[in-house]
Amino acid sequence: MRRFYVLVFIHIGSRRVHVAGITNRADRDWMAQRARELVAYFQRQSELPRMVFRDRDVRFTKQFDAILKSAGVPMQKLTAYSPNLNAYIERWIQSIKHECLDHFVVFGERHLRYLVNEYVDYYREFLSGNRSVYLTKP
Repeated sequence: MRRFYVLVFIHIGSRRVHVAGITNRADRDWMAQRARELVAYFQRQSELPRMVFRDRDVRFTKQFDAILKSAGVPMQKLTAYSPNLNAYIERWIQSIKHECLDHFVVFGERHLRYLVNEYVDYYREFLSGNRSVYLTKP
């Protein structure tokens, strides 16, 4: 058995989810690359986020913070043991676990990527109001 890490960001106003990466080894270099890609993603958007909140996980290194800060993306570390301050992403993680991942035996990273991407697509459809697409079977 292997543990995989899924790095996810959510825009609170629109509930838009961005999966920044999936790996079984979330080391300093991987996180720095995800930060660079996140900056590029933000720059493609109509406006930079007003604030990026993150928890105190040790995988968020000083290098990760510095990359975002150098791009003008304000970063705020949440206080310790405060899951309610990060309620939107915590709820999304709970939803993907209970509605998707608990129903599958995941056979590796490629399969996990597929499941996460399908759930994100489902979530986008749900938010857009096309709920009937998933409520009926052909």
